[in-house]
Amino acid sequence: MPAPRLRRLVLLSLALCIATVAQPITADEAPVSRLIRTDDIDTHVLDYAPGMPGAPILLLHGAFGSTRLWEGVAKQLSVCRRVIVPDMRGRGRTALGDKTLAPEQLARDMRALLDALRVDVVHVTGHSAGSIALLQMLQRYPERILTATLVGSPAMVIGETSGPMATLSADLRRLAAGQTAIDPSLNEFREQWKRVTPEPTRFLDLASQLAARQSFEIDPADSAGRRPVMVIRAGKDALISPDAFTRLAERIRADRIEDFPDGTHQLPRQHAVHLATLIEDFVRQSSAPRDSTGQGLPSLPSQCRQHAQ
Repeated sequence: MPAPRLRRLVLLSLALCIATVAQPITADEAPVSRLIRTDDIDTHVLDYAPGMPGAPILLLHGAFGSTRLWEGVAKQLSVCRRVIVPDMRGRGRTALGDKTLAPEQLARDMRALLDALRVDVVHVTGHSAGSIALLQMLQRYPERILTATLVGSPAMVIGETSGPMATLSADLRRLAAGQTAIDPSLNEFREQWKRVTPEPTRFLDLASQLAARQSFEIDPADSAGRRPVMVIRAGKDALISPDAFTRLAERIRADRIEDFPDGTHQLPRQHAVHLATLIEDFVRQSSAPRDSTGQGLPSLPSQCRQHAQ
């Protein structure tokens, strides 16, 4: 693909991701907005259908996301079960605190959140950098996870010294140095972040951590193999090639692979209903006998069986 076209696709993908930070929630979704104390920070959480029985679904956004990314998916899933959607450390309405954004710390944050909510086990879906936190959870806390779904996962391209991920890292280093990013969507992310964060003076700290190449020493084949895993493969992701998704699925011995030929890096917004339907179907087929009660679940409501047209 010619370099100018590739850069345009990367910029579009980032712009769509950043746009999720500021978009409002519609009233008919009616999630409960909560601040939950987890270690050194108050984590902002949207809790959909908190009274729904069965193991909840935990949705983790990526590096430039927030709870807004998952609005459509959470709304669909909450027809069937409780859905927990946090603003992860340093993003959305959750403070950066005194800890790092390393994947292992984000995994600890999510374990602390589950403890605070008194939730024993969950089905987890992670998007982009959120999928790396999910892989860490699988390694460190497998007893808390029933199923795992990886969407737009960069697990096989972290640390690349060329290509879209390297370009993004270089631009983040500019932001961390107090400079203007080449990618205008990153400059917009900075302004939107300052409008919602409880720590508006700490953007340079956030950018520095996002720019750092966090170590990723986990072996996905060892960790993810303990629980059923589904990999979502997007055909038009400007940051991650279809081949990288395929290699990830092979390495972690994924139980299921689903393709979205026209899917971009913003697949959770692009195909919210279809993605939610696949997640619910995978949850029930893979782990219904091991759900919170150890019993099979009742038949799916018709709303949960419908795929996007």
